[in-house]
Amino acid sequence: MIQGALTLAISVEDHIAIERLMYRYAKCADEKDYAGFSNVFCADAVFFYAGTEIASLSAIQQLMHNLERYPTTQHRVQNVLYDVEGNRAVGTTYCLASHLLQEGGEMRKIDMAITYLDELRREREQWLIARRQFNLLWTQTSRVDTAQP
Repeated sequence: MIQGALTLAISVEDHIAIERLMYRYAKCADEKDYAGFSNVFCADAVFFYAGTEIASLSAIQQLMHNLERYPTTQHRVQNVLYDVEGNRAVGTTYCLASHLLQEGGEMRKIDMAITYLDELRREREQWLIARRQFNLLWTQTSRVDTAQP
């Protein structure tokens, strides 16, 4: 699984680059840009999701196709806290993700509180996710009055 913290120091540049990586992940998910995940994950990345280990970028991109069942998603990246040592970083990103789902003639919204525990690696002059553990904290489902997916 994900290794422990490294040094407590992080440069402003690294913090911004890592934060932007998390935004890029959310954008790829919400736009269903599966090819774009090649600028998010290392080629040999491992994603721990729902008790399953998904190994390799191509397998992760295939997993992301599960988003097709939702007409709209919105992943809101919140707290981003990483420690850096050289070309390696470990940390956590909090996310609140909303997924719209057509169900029984009604549009429903599923909100998910998520933490991602990550190991990152600097490659090709950018930070990429090498290992990611998806932790679902809670969900809430509600009816949506109007939606324009």
